[in-house]
Amino acid sequence: MSKDISTKLIHHDFQVPSGYEAVPPGVSKGSTVLSPSVADVRQRLRAFGHRDGYSYGLYGTPTTDTLEQRLCTLEGGRHCLRGPSGQAAITVVNLGF
Repeated sequence: MSKDISTKLIHHDFQVPSGYEAVPPGVSKGSTVLSPSVADVRQRLRAFGHRDGYSYGLYGTPTTDTLEQRLCTLEGGRHCLRGPSGQAAITVVNLGF
């Protein structure tokens, strides 16, 4: 049985990594990703794209990952990619043409 779109958006399958959970999707500012050391940030950057931690807001936060997944659900897609900046989004569209 298929879920109604409002149910899919509220009870979405996507889960942020452990330690970043919130009942409502939290708003994580890109400039406030904290790390205990520079080595930890470098390790996270090496694991870029694995969504098991965050290094800097430009590369994603729990908020932006949740947004991607919800937009994908709204549009009926399997994958969604948001641009890290307006300039990047415009460039992707222009390169697509």
